[in-house]
Amino acid sequence: QQQQQQPLSGYAQAMASSSTPPEGVSASSSARTTPPATLPSPPPSPTAPARMDPSCDEGKQLLKSYLYHKYVEFRDRALSERALKGPGQSRLAHSLFGFWVERLQHKFNRNMYQTFKDTALSDFDHGHRYGMQCLFYFLRKSLLKIFRDRLLCDFIYLVGNEVHEHSYGVEQLHLFLMERDKNVRAASEPIVQRKLRSRPDLLAALDDLRAVAGLVME
Repeated sequence: QQQQQQPLSGYAQAMASSSTPPEGVSASSSARTTPPATLPSPPPSPTAPARMDPSCDEGKQLLKSYLYHKYVEFRDRALSERALKGPGQSRLAHSLFGFWVERLQHKFNRNMYQTFKDTALSDFDHGHRYGMQCLFYFLRKSLLKIFRDRLLCDFIYLVGNEVHEHSYGVEQLHLFLMERDKNVRAASEPIVQRKLRSRPDLLAALDDLRAVAGLVME
């Protein structure tokens, strides 16, 4: 028999409420925000590469007609250019992050996800946040569609690693917790309870974000 979990103090009571949409997501005046189908522009960063020419965005072209050997060729060229120019400076790698976000939502592949995560973390270690912003956005969107406990554990762990440095990951986790339906909530709540209870700093950041969004605190 399934036992009902106790809500998290100060946070879980408002899970069904709406919140201020993230940058790049437009809000409806009459309904809860519906995220766009495409990746939003992340918050600006002083170290972010220049926005690429859409004609050079090979990732979008690959999404339209995916073939594995074409992906491998594109991935290898993008990672080679990144190795040559440095983290955060490759237009092809920038496009590759966008491809991973969209492809993995619809066709999850563990090896592809691991490459995505490793590359984003490497960029972050060199002071470039765009890859992590893409990763956080992917984790939120993917978990709302199909719950995978390993991805949720990654999500909470990675957000917790930068909770004091940048708000984008906290914001995406907050939105996931607010937007999940009853099935995802039932599957995810035991992990959320366990992980957040061991991270009072992250729980406090989520509460702060909820307060800033204008939600009622109890």
